[in-house]
Amino acid sequence: MRLRFIKPQRKERFVLRGPFTEDSLNISHVLIEMGYKPAGVLGYWIHVIFWRRKKRESEKVTKTVLSK
Repeated sequence: MRLRFIKPQRKERFVLRGPFTEDSLNISHVLIEMGYKPAGVLGYWIHVIFWRRKKRESEKVTKTVLSK
């Protein structure tokens, strides 16, 4: 079993591999409290490849709002 977590707008990601037990549930609760969000296989790999693109788009929006 693999549980995948990503941190939006950041490069940080985490994959938990092992049997689906109470320990893995406890670890997943801690990761969610730390700001990680659960992701599926496709969402995880999209984050691996395109994590910078979303950050740049949000920076452009912030710059245009601040300049007005």
